[in-house]
Formats: sequence, structure tokens, C-alpha cells
Amino acid sequence: MRVLMCPWTFPKVEWSINPHMNLANQPDPEKARLEWHMLLDCYLQLGIKVELLAQAPDLYDMVYTANAGWGKKGVFLLSNFKHKERKKETPHYKQWFMSHGFRVIKAKGCFEGQGDLITTNSAYLLGYGTRTSPHFITELKQVFSFGKPIISLELIDPAFYHLDTCLFSWKPMNIIMYYPGAFSDEALLKLKQLPLTRIEVTREEALAFVCNSVYHEKTALLGGASERLLELFRNMGCLTTTISSTEDVATLFTYLKRDRDTSMVISLPVPTELMKGGGSYRCCSLFLD
Repeated sequence: MRVLMCPWTFPKVEWSINPHMNLANQPDPEKARLEWHMLLDCYLQLGIKVELLAQAPDLYDMVYTANAGWGKKGVFLLSNFKHKERKKETPHYKQWFMSHGFRVIKAKGCFEGQGDLITTNSAYLLGYGTRTSPHFITELKQVFSFGKPIISLELIDPAFYHLDTCLFSWKPMNIIMYYPGAFSDEALLKLKQLPLTRIEVTREEALAFVCNSVYHEKTALLGGASERLLELFRNMGCLTTTISSTEDVATLFTYLKRDRDTSMVISLPVPTELMKGGGSYRCCSLFLD
């Protein structure tokens, strides 16, 4: 597996394009870099190959690479950002993907990449209504051949402006974790019809961006999981543990390498500085394959 990340070399909130961004509440540079590096260290310990894209000095949201687009089998659909502040990122992503052998196509309709298109075992889930256009499903089908249905889900709470802020899919375990209040009634009915295990989170848990989490095979990295959620996962047969600092990472993964077949939930610290820009660990990760 490979993931594209962009070091948060210049952590700053320069504009406000989501409810979490406040120009009076700036990220602490040292803490911001530690949060980002903790995720990087976890990926490397899991054996994930990490590709790096340098951040442009004036593009403070480039750290959230998940929104750059969505790819499949060497084709990359470049996002068409809603806000002008993020549109300036597009040439940097385009250059990187072209130089790495991808056929790059620019989205025509409004689309914000892996932040709004999530995979489960039975379907692709497309979040729309806040950033991505409700009609973008048509364009997706014109670009890619999908072997399973695409289900569109309306997002109705501005605090959860991308699907990955309110829904986490742990595909190998056939689990989704989601905040019901972020979705329309119709979207909730669609989620309840999916043949998988569903875990509902509270608004408080969702605002800690626990749904903006990542996984690799049978290991899930959850940002700031509550004790309630960890207990739910333990009842499902998962081992759980908590990392509180970068120093914990190497020690923990030395232990994990002895038993990689066991389902494991690792609770990472709430990324308070990344959240000031409106994102968390999943936002910082663009999975390439």
C-alpha cells in the first residue's frame, strides 16, 4: 500500500472555509508537526510506503491530501475544489501525479476526492451537499468502471462538510462508524441497508474527528477514540491500545509485529492542531492503491 502525504511545513489558518477554522485560533507549529509525524511514523511501522509532496508556502491546506482527488488503476481524477483558496493546490497535485505515471483527468463538477468518496465491501459511498456536487455520481461513472454500486449520501451539517469527517469505513472488518446527525433521513436509510456492521458515534465523539480515521488491513488508527468506542471494539473481538506520544509508536509496533493477524484498534491522540484547519488523520492521507 502507498499513501501520499504533505508535511505541514507551514501550519497556519489563513482563511475560514469550514466551521472549524478560526483565524484567532492558530495552530502551534511544533505540536502540529508532531501530530503529523506521529501518523507518518505509524504508517512506516505498518509497512506502508509513504510518498511525500512538498507544501507550497502559501497553501496551508495542502496537508489535507485526501481532498486532492480519487484514483483507480493508474487513472487519477483531480478534484475541482469548491473554494478558491484550495483551487490553487490543483497544479501541484497535477504535476505530482503526472510525473508519477498517472493519467490525470480534471473533474468538471465540484468534487473533493477521497474526502467524499469512501469504499466499503458492497458499495462506494459518495457524500454530497456541502462540497461535492449531488450530480457528480454521473461524472464518476463516465471516468471509472465500478464493480459495485455508488450510493450517494446527503450531508446536512456544515461541521461535517466531507464524508470522511462523519463516516469511517474499516473495509477488511466490514465495519462503518458514523455520526447519524450529519446525514439526511434518506441517507441514513441507505446506510442502514448496507450489509455490514454499523457503529454510531455521538456528536461529541464526531467533533473529536474520530470518524476521520484510517486503517491498514486489520489495524485501525482512530484519532481520540472515546472509552465507549474502545469498549465496543473490544466486545467485537478487537484488541485496543492507546498511543499518547511519538515515543510510544516504535515500542507498540514492535509488539504488534509478533501478532499481525489480530484485529487491533490503536487510539491516537486527538490532533488538536490539525483540527484547527478542519481535518484529522484521514484528511492527511491520500491512498494511492
